[in-house]
Amino acid sequence: KTYWSDLMIRLNRLAAVCLLLCAMAALPASAELSPESRAVLLDRTEALTAQMLEAANSDAYMRLYLGDNDQVRSVIRQVAGAGWTRRTGGTIYVLKDGAIEAFLNASNVSLSSFPESIAVRIRQSVIGSIPNALNNAQGVSFMAATSVLRTGTVFLADEAFPEYALVCLSYNRSYGVLCSFVKGDDNVVSASLVPIVSGSDSSLKSILGLRSIFGGHSHLYEDYPVQ
Repeated sequence: KTYWSDLMIRLNRLAAVCLLLCAMAALPASAELSPESRAVLLDRTEALTAQMLEAANSDAYMRLYLGDNDQVRSVIRQVAGAGWTRRTGGTIYVLKDGAIEAFLNASNVSLSSFPESIAVRIRQSVIGSIPNALNNAQGVSFMAATSVLRTGTVFLADEAFPEYALVCLSYNRSYGVLCSFVKGDDNVVSASLVPIVSGSDSSLKSILGLRSIFGGHSHLYEDYPVQ
């Protein structure tokens, strides 16, 4: 029994490795991020950051969404008071073509099993879940605070704008922001921003990669440093 159990475990691991290698081989490199798209990504992220801070400093907004929840309100006060005078750095992450499919394939989920209308929703939910996965380690109160402070917008972009992108910006030693961008039909882009804890870059890169059982890491993105 032990022999067969060990054999099945080894076969499952081998299948996972093969699946991962196939997913990696199917990934083409992303197109270079154009200066125009880069400028739009940064401008939209900074505009949403300003809206987030406006909400965080509004007592009326806090009462509307939190009532008497002092614990979450305290977290939001810490975020708002951390000092957001200027951007100190960051990174733009552009997901490669087929990155989301590769991620799902490595989890034994094939989008070909779904109608395209549902597949689109699944792709969008994957990119939208990344900020939650990043902030989950910070505890329930911080997750609740990010939910209250989440800010979004919709706008039109050109053809060169990336289909899936994430902008991670730092402003102070304590907090920064993460903004996800998804381009849909007719070049309509939806953006969603949440606060994050400073120093989350390594965790974000881990989330954005496929980790093999041998300890390797397949990057599913191109990254562009921001000054």
